Amino acid sequence: MKKDKATDAYDAGDYETAAEGFSKLAEQGDMDAQILLGWMYEKGEGVTRDYKEALKWYSLAAEQGDAAAMRVVSCFYTSPHVSPMLHISLKERKAIGLKWQRLAAEKGDAVSQYYLGSNYADGEGVTQDDKEAAKWYRLSAEQGDEDALYILGEVYEEGRGVIQNDKEAAKWYRLSAEQGDRNAQYRLGEMYEYGIGVTRNYREALKWYSLVAEPGNDADINQGDKDAQNNLGVMYEEGRGVIQNYKEAVRWYRLAANGGNADAQYNLGVMYEKGRGVTQDYKKAVKCYRAAAMRGLHEGHLGHPDAQFNLSLCYRDGLGVEKDLEKANYWHNKATERDNVAAFKYFEDQKNVLNFHYWKKKPRKNR
Repeated sequence: MKKDKATDAYDAGDYETAAEGFSKLAEQGDMDAQILLGWMYEKGEGVTRDYKEALKWYSLAAEQGDAAAMRVVSCFYTSPHVSPMLHISLKERKAIGLKWQRLAAEKGDAVSQYYLGSNYADGEGVTQDDKEAAKWYRLSAEQGDEDALYILGEVYEEGRGVIQNDKEAAKWYRLSAEQGDRNAQYRLGEMYEYGIGVTRNYREALKWYSLVAEPGNDADINQGDKDAQNNLGVMYEEGRGVIQNYKEAVRWYRLAANGGNADAQYNLGVMYEKGRGVTQDYKKAVKCYRAAAMRGLHEGHLGHPDAQFNLSLCYRDGLGVEKDLEKANYWHNKATERDNVAAFKYFEDQKNVLNFHYWKKKPRKNR
């Protein structure tokens, strides 16, 4: 059977006829047929699923120099689901997988280049080497691999194996962001907000944050990014790159707060306490402060220090709660554990005349 007839049979869903045709061609050394036959054995299309048989045909194509087949063979040897069926030691499987990964990378396969870079970055199967990692990430990124574009931005931002360069980092983040990578979009928003590697531009920051903050259709992103939502709230509250709008700020804070973002819970508490964009409500402010203050306390974390300090003042002054100096002292001590500046100043002020101090907390860049 000619290749086009086997291909037509496959496209028509006649997998048994296609498998028969590709099998004859593959045995004759046809590389494309070997790859397609490997795929059919892997997926169980027209034949009984058989990973060993799939690997056999992929390997024959890889030995003829096909980079994609080399990558697939590498994946077979490193897959935790497939490789145990090969009945060789884990060490041997990893070594063979790395061999084919390197061959594929050297043949120009962008995905293999990215993973080889990751292996060098983590010291997985090779001696850890940031310079070598950066080299392979760049080769992959130059071919447009989305993951490599983003990681190369991180490499330049952090100076891992290259001279630290924020402008170069912003360049690669932008390329990744334009492909839709949400982490890159968020980081690019931060860079525009703070003028890191680019000229500060609040409108550009707002644009990139908005792309990440808006709920999407994908199950993994249907709630929107909470850090970006909080950052948008700050920008609307302070009028950065947009007309100041407390109601819009509250909307974004609430979205992020409902998703468990402690900074947003704190910021929303401030809005309720100050009556910005909402009716002033000390009880709701306390509720928000408490949520942020307790965030992570039961998992060994220290909670949100600014929320803890404001909560201590609410208990001290009886705002939204009954006055309780013991609880005020408890939350004040929690705040000082995190080096909260206002809490320390309060401690030093013997007359207790400290004014409220508020900060719009921003998430760290390393997420």
